[in-house]
Amino acid sequence: MLDITAKEQIAFIYLKNRSVATPVADLEFFDRDEIACTYSNEYRSNADAVSIDPINIPININTHLLKNGHFGVLRDSAPDLWGQILLAKFLDKSIRDLTIYDLLSSENSCRIGNLDFRNSEDMEGREAQLPYFAELEQLLALAEHIEREQEPPKDLDALLPLLVQGSSIGGARPKSTILYKDRLWIAKFPSIDDEFSNARVEFATMRLASLCGIRIPDMEIIDINGKEVFFIERFDRNPLPDGTFGRTGYISGLSLLKLSDETQHYGSYVAMAEVLRHYPYPDDVNELFKRMIFNILCRNTDDHMRNFGYLIQEDETLRLSPAFDIVPSPYYAGMERVSKQAIGVGKKGKEGSLNNALSVAATFTYSREEALDVIHKMIETFSQWKEVFSSADVTEEDMDKLDFDIERRWGDKV
Repeated sequence: MLDITAKEQIAFIYLKNRSVATPVADLEFFDRDEIACTYSNEYRSNADAVSIDPINIPININTHLLKNGHFGVLRDSAPDLWGQILLAKFLDKSIRDLTIYDLLSSENSCRIGNLDFRNSEDMEGREAQLPYFAELEQLLALAEHIEREQEPPKDLDALLPLLVQGSSIGGARPKSTILYKDRLWIAKFPSIDDEFSNARVEFATMRLASLCGIRIPDMEIIDINGKEVFFIERFDRNPLPDGTFGRTGYISGLSLLKLSDETQHYGSYVAMAEVLRHYPYPDDVNELFKRMIFNILCRNTDDHMRNFGYLIQEDETLRLSPAFDIVPSPYYAGMERVSKQAIGVGKKGKEGSLNNALSVAATFTYSREEALDVIHKMIETFSQWKEVFSSADVTEEDMDKLDFDIERRWGDKV
């Protein structure tokens, strides 16, 4: 029996190319980590109605009881770790005390995807003020104070509501959504824990991924008084004629496989490919294979389930989103050639080897010969990594920390 002391919210959805949200479902939050999500009859009778989450919360079922962290798109809409750090400060709470209700009821017009959450159906949309490019220097200073757990000056503290307008992707790295060139971008700030120029290394790695046939958003590196900020355009927003932004539904790899943060280690590239094969986009399945190979080649071992996203189409099919958060792990003397990926690769589990990836080529609709051809072409492109990184002004010192020695690592292995 559900706890009658539940807190309530209304979930709203921004349908395609609309700047005004439509109420879609009642949400009841219960003390023991449960959410009851009930679609409204009015919304279900709307000719344009779509599921807020076709995997976990399909519209053909009126009420869904979501338990134990399996919240699907609702959780994807909540702040990432950096956002939770900011929200905890804003609410004067410990981050451990934040509930899913806190994460969804906090004012944030920049959350990933096309959902919003309000206290009542007649409550107006909370299009909170967005940080502009001109405010970036102050936001950088505020983010550094927060990272260092220092109390910011009052003039910076006043900007905290703007900094909270972050996103649901990107993990713990300091960041904010920024309005720049009439488009929305995620600005990823330097971190006090960086081992190299993260902005330039991520920019160069993403450019290399593009050369390997992987789709990426537009990117820029901006220098703010000697501090490098990585800008990457948001792929879930599109400008509308009235100056606002349309929103596209988004579901993470975690939610795609109906996993929670506690069970995400069960995720795998194969499991994601098997779901994608149900949709009429074979290129997405092929590209997921390329992303797996690329993460192995560049030693990106942070390829966890939240670092894969899917855009929800009008007909509720799912498309693989452009790639994001591809950053290599530093190299240390004596490090094993074969890394361990964050999720399953092939028949040898998480072993980050090309042969392990080849063992499941058929799941990605490739024969072994076709998969080998893909790998060899990617290795050939990857062998030019120093030229690509140099063109992005990555220093020799930082390149030495990466050591993508293709010949030593992969030259005769496949």
